[in-house]
Amino acid sequence: MQRGIGEAPRRRGPGMGKQRKVQREKSPGAVEKTVFHIAGQSSRRRVDGPGRPKSFHAAPSSTRRPPHRPPPEPGAIFTFLLNFNGFIRLPPGFAADELRGLPQGLEHAGDWTLLSEWRRKMDRLLIRGCSRPGGAAPANLRIEGTPESLIEVLLVNLARRGLVVERNGWFFPAGEPPLSPFHRSWLHRVEDAGSQGIRLRTISSQADREALEALGRSGLIHGGDTLWLSRRTVSEAAAKIRRHCPRGKSVTAAEIRQFFGGSRVVRMELAAALEAEGVFKLQPDGITRLVL
Repeated sequence: MQRGIGEAPRRRGPGMGKQRKVQREKSPGAVEKTVFHIAGQSSRRRVDGPGRPKSFHAAPSSTRRPPHRPPPEPGAIFTFLLNFNGFIRLPPGFAADELRGLPQGLEHAGDWTLLSEWRRKMDRLLIRGCSRPGGAAPANLRIEGTPESLIEVLLVNLARRGLVVERNGWFFPAGEPPLSPFHRSWLHRVEDAGSQGIRLRTISSQADREALEALGRSGLIHGGDTLWLSRRTVSEAAAKIRRHCPRGKSVTAAEIRQFFGGSRVVRMELAAALEAEGVFKLQPDGITRLVL
């Protein structure tokens, strides 16, 4: 094809010249089908009358129906959860021997099923948490991702094995309660106060009050209503009662005053400490106490 005078030569784009019409036919309904081969690829287009050309594409993968897969067995689901969390509460009627593919042994604590390695790790964490001065309550031993009911079950199991000790809902490590230098200094001050004890009204610092409460929870001092008494003072008072009063004897307030002396505040606090130690039992009249 010749170009006119002054007409710039036409540039051929990529693939031009390689384009070859291989088929052209007309079908009924004024539909033309033209197939081109461009650079080794084929393209198919359809023209419907004056409308815009439309291209045919394969359906997107998102609309394809995935292959059918059977749902996993309950045992496989529970095994996965047990391996992931380290613990699981199996539903009623499901036996632990139906779990498959577990790399470690299984243990049972209440209605919980545990991995042995996970339980040993939790034992170390809980014993460490109980080792603070004054012990720890179950509500204070929170571990992320572990239910509080499971923590309580683990603490009870530790107490049964003798690894922790429970006192009035607080847990302590086995042996002598751990104390910081600050708590130990207050313990010495209570012991030096003797039978007069340390009155609460003389303590203004909140840190000092909390230190004495921690000593009381640990069983190292007694009292807490109006004053604090040392363990040695309470032990000496209990020995005096045992020497002078047989079991089953009723002791009046006048006899308690005769035994212990001192102020009424000291006598009442000492009598309450002896009740906590199982030496006295307060009678229904609220005045006399029975020696146990």
